[in-house]
Amino acid sequence: MTPAVLSKLRRCFKKNKERTKAQDIDRRVEEVMRAAAAEEGIEFAEADPPPQDSLWLDEAGFVTSLDSIFGHHKYTTHAHKLFQLLDSFSSGKVWWRQLICRLVAVGAKKTSTRAEVWKPLSEQDIKRLDHCKRETLVKLVCVEREDSFCYVAVSRGGRVGVYSGDMRLLHSYEMFYHRSGVRKRVKNRWITDAIYLPDAQYLMMSASDRSLTVYDAATLSHTPLFCITGLPNIPTCMAYTPSSRSCDTSELAFGTERGDITLIRFLQPKLQLFHTKTPDAINYYFWMGVTCFHIVSALHLVATGGCDGSVRLWQPCGRAPFATLAAPTSPAILDLAIVAAHELIIAF
Repeated sequence: MTPAVLSKLRRCFKKNKERTKAQDIDRRVEEVMRAAAAEEGIEFAEADPPPQDSLWLDEAGFVTSLDSIFGHHKYTTHAHKLFQLLDSFSSGKVWWRQLICRLVAVGAKKTSTRAEVWKPLSEQDIKRLDHCKRETLVKLVCVEREDSFCYVAVSRGGRVGVYSGDMRLLHSYEMFYHRSGVRKRVKNRWITDAIYLPDAQYLMMSASDRSLTVYDAATLSHTPLFCITGLPNIPTCMAYTPSSRSCDTSELAFGTERGDITLIRFLQPKLQLFHTKTPDAINYYFWMGVTCFHIVSALHLVATGGCDGSVRLWQPCGRAPFATLAAPTSPAILDLAIVAAHELIIAF
């Protein structure tokens, strides 16, 4: 019996208690006699308190209750057998505590039997991951495709190991770059989380340097594709909703150490998450704090609004704004629009 079934069955026991209390003729007669005796100045001894466990059902009520809970008569025979098993003295009643004690005893027996079957692993069966150099593992990611399956073990220091289903090391690499240009452990950086993007077949890792790095996980040798850096706060956890047949877009949500949650929506995740500037090297994207933007292709103009309350004007291929329009106050710009016909920019 599930907890929901037990909850509904207890209600049936309680309803029977209330119904029995209302129909208890002996109790009502005793109350009338006590009231009449009190008028004559006669006091009777205190009546025995009602038993603590006064929840019971007869066989018909027990079977009917289970039938109404399940909505059919499939378990009618089982209900009769359970009642007879609980009513060992043929009293015609089954108490709620009897049912609970029986269920607890059966559950304990099954648990103990299952515990006896389990065997603890011996020391020789423990797999040691050599690639992480005894560093703490942050995440063990399952990378499952139609034709293959593997684990990706990511350590706190940025060491990544690709393992087969039976935990054989297939490939390993370092995520962080040292100042010398060599991939090696960097002391002031660590991995906070890692997730797999199944529809794009990418592996994404967040780091304490306020960055998100995306790797191509279509093969065992992961290739770095994108790096979003300069985030306002350190991303600590991530969640991804892949695209489906009913929805072509996907969403990435990541939380930060300051309690913020940022949601990024990808319009064509199966094709590409971001624009690829160069296919031979990692593509860097810098978080510039843009809250909204508007592009007018005919004017070769891009207007952006930021968290500092300023509106910046860009050329589509420019690396820096050619004009900055400061607002009288400094609240974040929620949205803006370029009115080309009147040469205006409206922001709020």
